Amino acid sequence: MHMHAATPPVLLVVFNRPEQTRLTIEALLRERPARVYVSGDGPRAHVPTDAEQVAAVWAVIAAAPWQCEVVTNPFPENLGLARAVRGGLDWFFAAEERGVIVEDDVELGVGALALAAHLLDDGARDRRIGSISLFNTIGLDHVSEPAASYRRSMFSSSQGWGTYASAWQASPRTLRDWREWLPVAHLRALGGWAFASRWSDILDSDAHEQSATWDFTWQAALWAAGLDTLVANRNLVRNSGFTETATFSFGEPDWWPTAFEQWAEPLVRPTSPARDARADAWEGRQRYGVSSSAALRSSLARRVPGLASAYRARRYGA
Repeated sequence: MHMHAATPPVLLVVFNRPEQTRLTIEALLRERPARVYVSGDGPRAHVPTDAEQVAAVWAVIAAAPWQCEVVTNPFPENLGLARAVRGGLDWFFAAEERGVIVEDDVELGVGALALAAHLLDDGARDRRIGSISLFNTIGLDHVSEPAASYRRSMFSSSQGWGTYASAWQASPRTLRDWREWLPVAHLRALGGWAFASRWSDILDSDAHEQSATWDFTWQAALWAAGLDTLVANRNLVRNSGFTETATFSFGEPDWWPTAFEQWAEPLVRPTSPARDARADAWEGRQRYGVSSSAALRSSLARRVPGLASAYRARRYGA
């Protein structure tokens, strides 16, 4: 059995979309991962087609011409998106010290896992790095060092990302008490008043709704631990999941990247070890809606009964 030592292990998270899973596996096979772990939620009892579709997904996985070790973790019952993803990550990081995570609708570009190996290596040498991302939403004209292979960012991603067992295992499981472990003053120090206001709304909304997602909890956990993300400067992710069968994401947001790129050696490191403040400011505005006017509206909503629901945070790229 062929093992490609240069690439990291991958966790593939699946559910009930066999066609998207097939496309994701085709891209993975090209990238030749060291090992693949597959974790999948069970069918929902109230959805008549789920049992057949979930079985079809596992048939796709079984039939794939893998050239590496494959370990599977099918949940017998439906846990829901957040619990299933977290459960899969817990299982994965009980076995691996680091790795890359792709969901069933995420196709990796050529060279993505080779770059991920570099990013995980570089991040492991910096105690202030907790995550990597192969998903880039920002044009090179908004990046401070466009010739570099990657940048340092305050923002993580749930689209073709990676982390370390130590970071994942130390992260909180829920946002219900987020203000106890991530004070608003910490958010203000991280990004300023408008940033703290916007992200307080986003985290409060997820906590209030007892969200079925997990990615904002992970982002908050990174900030609470003082950890940044290494982000590819070219987008190496394509999402095939914007369909009527999606759990949340039925259409591409207006900030979604149109380019689907490749990466090749050599690795070019940024000359500055600091966060790319220019890129982060663009992403904060365009992807997450950080602005002074939004902060003022939010402040008014908190003070006037009945207005708060009008300013509930939208979901971005979940």
